[in-house]
Amino acid sequence: MRIWTDAARKAQAEAIRRWQPWRKSTGPRSEAGKSRSRLNACKQALPHKQRRALAAVLTRQNAFRKAYEIYLEVREQLNPAKRTIIRHSLDQTGQAIINDLKRCLAALADPPDSTRRSEIDPALSPCGIRMVA
Repeated sequence: MRIWTDAARKAQAEAIRRWQPWRKSTGPRSEAGKSRSRLNACKQALPHKQRRALAAVLTRQNAFRKAYEIYLEVREQLNPAKRTIIRHSLDQTGQAIINDLKRCLAALADPPDSTRRSEIDPALSPCGIRMVA
């Protein structure tokens, strides 16, 4: 490791002022890069386990939304018994996702010194969406 003397530190500061590396730093230029960099503050504000737990719930929510859209497209083609079974399964899955999302959001709302922050299970049990044929 380099030992910085006062003279070396002063010379380095002067060199950096001459180089002005901050003028060459432009940051992201594309819209995709800008939108990704906007998330940096969010990523650094949440502990890794909470980000993973929230991402898992949101992924399940998106899969549920897609399954529900499929159900809406084909429900008229199903007999009433199958329609009831599928609707019941979707209702249960949707309610489980809502409960998990509430739990994640409640943990995020706790103050930083709270012990509940570490209680979120990052591997939330997936309640796979079953489409009964």
